[in-house]
Amino acid sequence: VAVDGALKQLYSLNQGEGTLTTLSTVDGRILKTTAVGTPVRVVTVSPTTRRVFATAAQTLTVLDGNTLGVLATVTVGRTPVGIALDEANNRIYVASQQSGTISALNATTYQIVNTWSPPLGNVWGLAIDPSLRRLYVSIIKNTVADFGGIEVLHADTGAYVAQISAGAELVAVNSRTHVVYATDPRGNTLSVRSRF
Repeated sequence: VAVDGALKQLYSLNQGEGTLTTLSTVDGRILKTTAVGTPVRVVTVSPTTRRVFATAAQTLTVLDGNTLGVLATVTVGRTPVGIALDEANNRIYVASQQSGTISALNATTYQIVNTWSPPLGNVWGLAIDPSLRRLYVSIIKNTVADFGGIEVLHADTGAYVAQISAGAELVAVNSRTHVVYATDPRGNTLSVRSRF
């Protein structure tokens, strides 16, 4: 779920249908339902550009929050999950779990400008600290990956910076304090770490 407070719209993913439903936060009515692919994974919205981003199947779908029309559908990798927006530097990052890649896209043209294969490949969630130029990637420990935690990459080059051992599925960063938060629903934990 994602919310655009200025447009008074809520965006909700429908896993079984492979759709994104836009609802009014004023009266709850459905404004539009858009096919984005199966299975849908993550939705996020830009408070600056009013763009809505959803990952599904092997694609990133971009919608215009004002018109609710599809602006682009970009093939990024197998099982894209996490999305991070770096509006100050005109970049969108997408983590594709089964490909083990991070795609960096131009936030205006939606063209892929880089694809990185970080050392810890079971990528999932993403968060960016724009001023430190750090991209935080959650890695889920499973039968494919023997490491669980956060991989830290340089946001401009994709170069490996560090890794943080902690249960992590979702990751977020406070760009003012540079504190990183990671949640692990399997272990019912929240990890809090300072800058890297």
